[in-house]
Amino acid sequence: MEPAGVKTRRKQAIEIVREANDLLLDCHGKSIVFDWKGTNDLKTAADDASERFICGRIRELFPDDAILAEEGTSVAGNKLVWFVDPLDGTWEFRLGFSSYFAVSIGVGIGVVPVFGVVGLPARKEIYYSNQHGAFCSERKLYVVEPDESAHAVLLLHGGKVTENKVRIAQMEQRLIGNVAPIPYVGSAATCLALVASGRANAYVGIGMDPWDLAGGVPICVAAGGKATKLDGTPWQFGDRNVVVSHPDFHDWIIEETNK
Repeated sequence: MEPAGVKTRRKQAIEIVREANDLLLDCHGKSIVFDWKGTNDLKTAADDASERFICGRIRELFPDDAILAEEGTSVAGNKLVWFVDPLDGTWEFRLGFSSYFAVSIGVGIGVVPVFGVVGLPARKEIYYSNQHGAFCSERKLYVVEPDESAHAVLLLHGGKVTENKVRIAQMEQRLIGNVAPIPYVGSAATCLALVASGRANAYVGIGMDPWDLAGGVPICVAAGGKATKLDGTPWQFGDRNVVVSHPDFHDWIIEETNK
């Protein structure tokens, strides 16, 4: 049995993501204003516009809920918390890559995940989790175990800090030859949607922000996946490191990523 109000929030979150998808598509491929947030980190006017829209709708519909969003929106509230990434994959968006940016919303009771919703605007897809599993539209999703590790597709992310990026690069070098090609996709939410739908087998993120993972990880878990921190302990909202895969493949990934 879901906590009271979760079904309503999920329904609204799916609609909010659908509208945010359309907003980003309207901006995609156009010359767009951007600002630097850090040495290798930027945001565009579309990031801000999407966040204003998403957070505005949440506050209108659920004024007592808390919100934590990437571009600075932070609203205190009750135990229900919305983690919002209004445009995940900003570099890809700015460069005009069509398939590698996303909208991500995760809702939790404190740090305990309740559901996630991820939109892939260019693919016109919305992924979400509920008590019955994970879905893209009406299609039920399942994580997939590779028939052997050499055939596994492993997606890696090092966040924004150079030290973490170096660690991921070293991990990639070490694993080449032991797994299938390891593509680097800029959007964590996109990577997690690929794992949830069985198109990739595992995801490892190091030094990620809360909103990067909050939408996609609950969807992968609902699709039958396992999510832990790098030390193998359970993952929860706010944890900056995560390993997500099919349960029968998980121990191998944990072992390899900690060498």
